[in-house]
Amino acid sequence: MTNADEPRFTGTHMLLIMLSFFGVIIVVNFYMAYSATHSFAGLVVENSYVASQHFNEKLAAVHRQAELGWNVDVLVKEDGITVDARDARGNPIRGRIDVEMTRPTTDRDDHDLTAVAGGDGAVHLPTKLGSGAWFAAITITADDGHSYLVSHRVILADDAAAKP
Repeated sequence: MTNADEPRFTGTHMLLIMLSFFGVIIVVNFYMAYSATHSFAGLVVENSYVASQHFNEKLAAVHRQAELGWNVDVLVKEDGITVDARDARGNPIRGRIDVEMTRPTTDRDDHDLTAVAGGDGAVHLPTKLGSGAWFAAITITADDGHSYLVSHRVILADDAAAKP
């Protein structure tokens, strides 16, 4: 075998290696940037300064809610949400139930549900929830004007709800 038959590392080889290396990096960066901008809106509140001005009001509402002594049980499944709200004596609450279903990472599947609690016990709000993580914010407004807010984070997988 002569020297002419041996493979040689040339400038062309180095150029192809460098272009491949940086090409992969650029493609991955564009993919990650696209995924980040198209999956999560990044918006928690419209204006954080204005939201911070209502902190004391929200804190007072939490104290009023604790004084009510209500017991609210929530069951989230793929076919709907069941809410059982009872007062301090165990009587079912009559009023309006508003449920805001959101995904933690995107706003594409977000939707609101509303029902009227007639005082008969648990109320079922039908909906279609896909598998994955969900955040349920439930607001119960009784006929006497009292309101109660409870939130649940659930992970739905294969027709089963599991709380983390």
